[in-house]
Amino acid sequence: MAYFYRPFFYYKKYFAMSISFTVTQINNNIDNLIKQKFPNIYVQGEISSFNISPSGHSYFTLKDDFSELSCVMFKGDSLKNKSTFKPGDYVSSSGSLGLYKVKGQFQYRVLKMKPKGQGTFWENFQKLKEKLSKEGLFDSIHKTPIPKFIKNIFLVTSLNGVVKDDIIKIIRSRGKYQKINIFPVSVQGRIASKEISSAIQYINEHLSADVIIIARGGGSIEDLWPFNEEIVARSIFNSQIPVISAIGHETDHTISDFVSDARASTPSDAAKIVSINQVEMLQYLDELLHYINNSMNKIIRNNKEILSYLGNKKVILDPTESIEIIRNNIYDTYKYLNIYLDGGINKIESEVKLLNRTYNNINPYNVLNRGYTFLLNKERENISSIHSTNVGKEIFSLHADGELKLEVLEKYEKEKRNK
Repeated sequence: MAYFYRPFFYYKKYFAMSISFTVTQINNNIDNLIKQKFPNIYVQGEISSFNISPSGHSYFTLKDDFSELSCVMFKGDSLKNKSTFKPGDYVSSSGSLGLYKVKGQFQYRVLKMKPKGQGTFWENFQKLKEKLSKEGLFDSIHKTPIPKFIKNIFLVTSLNGVVKDDIIKIIRSRGKYQKINIFPVSVQGRIASKEISSAIQYINEHLSADVIIIARGGGSIEDLWPFNEEIVARSIFNSQIPVISAIGHETDHTISDFVSDARASTPSDAAKIVSINQVEMLQYLDELLHYINNSMNKIIRNNKEILSYLGNKKVILDPTESIEIIRNNIYDTYKYLNIYLDGGINKIESEVKLLNRTYNNINPYNVLNRGYTFLLNKERENISSIHSTNVGKEIFSLHADGELKLEVLEKYEKEKRNK
């Protein structure tokens, strides 16, 4: 259906009258006014969300420190742009302003766009990611495996929205045996990061949980920013309970995803991770029972074979004979030890006698018994040379039966004495 509209100023002369407009007429006139005022403009800003529809059109948001602007780039214009874009890119764009009349939403149609670097959010994200990565918070060695069978689930999320409902619905459709606890927090805004961090700490300190799921739906980088805060990352890392991060869509990545013990691509995927289909569980239990029965039967068969083998042993058939064999072995060992010890003692005695004879042979005092003598000075030191004493000195002559006190009257060297 086509709609005819006139410029908005056409109706100014009728303002004094009571005039009725359709929604379409209002939107058409506003769209016309905006296009006339801003037909061709340039806008710079940071991309905070970027989605490509199945039709190929790109829908995204440009932002600065204070405001956001909804944007669209149609498929034909997207194909003309060679660059690819993602949240966090800082871009310069050209296009026109208008109104998406179906929804009555203000919109900037982008014709051309080129990158100009990275935005503030993206730079902060990269800096924190690099910092925590160097500290080892993302290392797999610190990650706790998610239990296979989970009874008690704590869901840290907002009470508003459909995220909690989707998770509960999927878990309940797969089994009724799990207990789901909701710990309500803000998942967007200035206080969200503190509430999420406090919730994780409180559950660890005061509650019994098998796993914690932190979850929220998709959104712009600003919407998801609480999950990029350092306080949340460190609470997840310090958690003794396994934590699953289920933030946004599959293409969204936050710091919480990297530090968590497991990342779910979506909140629905997190529900599948923590739950097991009841039919699958019963099948698993049947398989486990079959495995246990086979293992027990195998152990029983092996023990029967061992018992049958031992039943034919002499030690079972005639225990007294075995005792006699052990007694004989002990006696033989006793005789062997006596022989070994006697031989060792005799050898040692022979060596002692030999050492004693050798000592006697080299003992200088033994020569006294053969009529020799030793000369000693007053200090009882041996006089081995005439140069060791002087004329007039008292010396002592040591004999086998005593000693003589002598005085040196004269000294003769060997050469002179021979003459």
